[in-house]
Amino acid sequence: MQRVAIIILLLAVAGGVYFLVSKDEPQPEEPTPVDVQPQPAKKDDPGLDPLKAKGPKPSPIPQELQLRSPARALVLGHNRDSWTETVLMMCKPIRELSFGSWFLNAGDGGAAGASRGMTALADKPTASYLGDEDVTVLVLDSIDPNALPKAFWEAVSSRVVSGRMGLFVRPNYPTGADGKALSEHPMLSHPVLGPLLPIKKATLLEGTPTPGVFAAYQPIKPTAEGLRHPATRLISDPEVSAQAWSVATQGKWPLATKFCYPVEDIAADAQILLNCEAAATLPAVIASAPTARSRVLWMGNVDFSREAHFMAAKDRAQKVMINHALIWLVGQAQP
Repeated sequence: MQRVAIIILLLAVAGGVYFLVSKDEPQPEEPTPVDVQPQPAKKDDPGLDPLKAKGPKPSPIPQELQLRSPARALVLGHNRDSWTETVLMMCKPIRELSFGSWFLNAGDGGAAGASRGMTALADKPTASYLGDEDVTVLVLDSIDPNALPKAFWEAVSSRVVSGRMGLFVRPNYPTGADGKALSEHPMLSHPVLGPLLPIKKATLLEGTPTPGVFAAYQPIKPTAEGLRHPATRLISDPEVSAQAWSVATQGKWPLATKFCYPVEDIAADAQILLNCEAAATLPAVIASAPTARSRVLWMGNVDFSREAHFMAAKDRAQKVMINHALIWLVGQAQP
């Protein structure tokens, strides 16, 4: 019993010592509650909802279109260059569009390119191929029309003039079979193809500096007609289309080119849709007269800029313009 009393006494003494020591040590403070209110986002905050933000409206996004009914496109290129491949790439998302391609200068006699839903070409396309496949859009990229027979071009003319087929022509800088520069593109002087083009007169590519060749990239901008035309408006609403074009044609790297075919005069009632704003303004994209049954589009600029820092927005504008051009050339564009 005495031993138990001693143990209790020792425990009491130890507790008292701990109390005396511990009360002098600093004790942790209880956290003070803070009423945290959400802070308003700054104007340059990337998380800010652009639809609720004050100030400039967000940049409009160019629209890719779809066909209402099936159509068929034939792409004829000189070589597999980046622009021709871009055209074929833009054919693929158009669900109702079948397409085929042939490159005239790819090896002996040429070679077939990408295709979908059309009879694959084993040789140069013929007049009967256009009819058998019911081609509704013909894209000519940098080709020499003399590489195909007269009968082929007569079939092309018949289909274009009657409105059964649209024609997209990109001449590029012309070179002969030997690779040397030509003073005039053979498309312009061709007896059957030439009259279909919305071109009346072009300067010969001669002299120094050569007309249409620029030392630095020159900007490409839409005309008032180009903002409304189905082939070049980036959005169906002309006012919103103007905003989208403004994004693509301004800033450090606008849509631009180092060559634009030096067209002096256009065909009667043809429309200039895009201009190359060099020292002497040149028509870059020209469409046939809106009153004509034929749908012909001339693209005189060699590209839409190849700067090292080519912006995605510009690349997007180029692809959407190709998409819209194909829809218009098929004849299914909205008014």
